[in-house]
This record gives sequence, structure tokens and C-alpha cells, in this order.
Amino acid sequence: MKRSLTKIVFTLLLFSINSFVFAQDNIKEGLYIKDKVTLNIGTTIYQDYGFDDMMISLNGLYGINNWLETGLFSTIFSDKATFEILGESVNTRSTALYYGAEARAHLLPLIITPSYYRFVVYANLQLGAKSFLYDKKLRDNNIMKNHTKFFINGAIGVGFNFNRNIGLFYECGYSNTDKLNHNIGLMLKL
Repeated sequence: MKRSLTKIVFTLLLFSINSFVFAQDNIKEGLYIKDKVTLNIGTTIYQDYGFDDMMISLNGLYGINNWLETGLFSTIFSDKATFEILGESVNTRSTALYYGAEARAHLLPLIITPSYYRFVVYANLQLGAKSFLYDKKLRDNNIMKNHTKFFINGAIGVGFNFNRNIGLFYECGYSNTDKLNHNIGLMLKL
């Protein structure tokens, strides 16, 4: 599985670099990030969970200036499990919910103007919480209790824009709760 992820990342990186080098005619005048809303819809893969347990992620960001976006993020993961309760096997469901605030700094506009390129490189920081929500059967029998932890995640991301409104992104991050993580998906500019 690690080899296939490495191939995907390598292919995306090569494709993005190729597009950056050969698509200079796609540079647009004006500000691309300022006063724009970005929606990222993707799937997150945490090192501890693996490919079998991908999570749905969504974030919405607003462009403060030519290089900085801020907004909110959320990621949800739900899993079925079987527990032994009072000598009986019981199917239950548990959910992990990540949520909070996010800031994204686009690196290319800091050194190159104008700010719209098909290829983007950014760093982002997410601060928030990770809540664990367990099935009532588990809570009633004192096997698991709902709880929340502080969550911080830092990531480096690359993106490829097909046009000014639609693109793809990949992020590689590291969090205090789940360590290494990968996020890949669709980027929409409104």
C-alpha cells in the first residue's frame, strides 16, 4: 500500500511541476486568492488507520490577502466494530470527528507575482479538536466513553488548477493525535 501511495504522490508531483513549467501562459493578472472562497473536498488517510479507513474531509477558506487564507475544517471517520458485552457479541459504531480553524499560507505569491498559477504550493496549520463518539451500548456498559482531545496538524500541500475555479490538491501533514497523514481531493474556488 505504501508503494501505491508513493506512486500517486510522485505522479502528482511530476504532473504539477510539468504544468508549472509549461503553463506560464496561464498566468492571470490580478489577485487570485484575495476575497475568494476555497472549498476543499477530499479524503484523508491517517498513518494509524491506513487505506481501509479513509476519512471524508471538508474545509472552507476565505482569502484575506494575496497569500493567506483562513477558515474552518472538518474530517469525519466512522467505523463498525464488534465488542463482547456481558458474554454477548454486539456490533457497534464509533465515530471520530476532527474540527476547528485553519490558516493556509500560499508560498509562490510571496516570491512571484501575479498570484494565479496552475501550480500552487502552500503550508497550512489546523487547530481544533478531535472528538470520539461511541455507540450507546458501549457507553452504557462503561466500555468506552465519549471524549475530546486537542488537535493540531501542520501540512505542506501542492495543487494543480485546471482553471480559475477547479483543481486538485495533495497535502502531507503531521498531527499530535494521529502522526503522519495524507489528504487528497478536489479544490473549488468561488
